[in-house]
Amino acid sequence: MPLSDEHERLIARYRQSGVLLDANVTLLYCVGNFDVRLVRRFGRRLSTYEVEHYRLLDNLLRRFERRWTTANVWTEVCHLSADLKNIMSQERLRSYFLGLSRIAEGWIEKLVSSHCILGRHRVESYGLTDCGLVAFAKRAHRLLLTADAPLSHFASNYGAPVLNFNNLLFRN
Repeated sequence: MPLSDEHERLIARYRQSGVLLDANVTLLYCVGNFDVRLVRRFGRRLSTYEVEHYRLLDNLLRRFERRWTTANVWTEVCHLSADLKNIMSQERLRSYFLGLSRIAEGWIEKLVSSHCILGRHRVESYGLTDCGLVAFAKRAHRLLLTADAPLSHFASNYGAPVLNFNNLLFRN
């Protein structure tokens, strides 16, 4: 699926500094990376995605020199990944988490201190993880990739660079 000129310019602008992924986009990437057939079987968090969406995400991420994340994102991904126990054996689940470890090893993990976020941002509306992502994206000039429309709007209004993954999937 070809990207719009606007999206191409945004990707080119942040190619070297890198991309910062929210928890749901990270989850899609991790599940698809482990077994692309699980994308449709995972449950409600990934229920709107198809195998082609994972492939688009994988190709998109390859265009960035660096992939950024936070400990809070990995915490959410691990928590959400526990749902896989309903569709796979314990041994296969262990393999999945080992795969997460390999992915995490190749990404740059940034610590965003909770005390810097609590009370200063809209934590009551967006949560600690997402507020931390927005603050880091703005401060460090990293492109935030999310499929969460409210988070995308919040980031944009806050002045953080953001790309809504759904705009790539469902544009006309």
